Amino acid sequence: MIAICPGIINTQVVNAGIMRGEIAELHAKASAFYEKHGASPDTVAAAVLKAIDQPKLIVTVPKSHVLAPYLLHRLSPRLVQPLARNFTKIMSLG
Repeated sequence: MIAICPGIINTQVVNAGIMRGEIAELHAKASAFYEKHGASPDTVAAAVLKAIDQPKLIVTVPKSHVLAPYLLHRLSPRLVQPLARNFTKIMSLG
């Protein structure tokens, strides 16, 4: 059994999704953030297929997009909590 931990994937979900409340004001910035920082679905699919062959329980895919945040969370979950709470602010910075 394997756990696949994908990072940000650049799909049309953000562009096509309906956002309400505070996050609605950041819709354009959210789309730009996913476009800039997200991995393409093809890249993620290839990484998942490659990960299936690895004898590991937890695999981040693709490593180039999620390795640093994943390692930070594994080292100090408490340190990552403020980052997660402030994700919309971080996202608006670009």
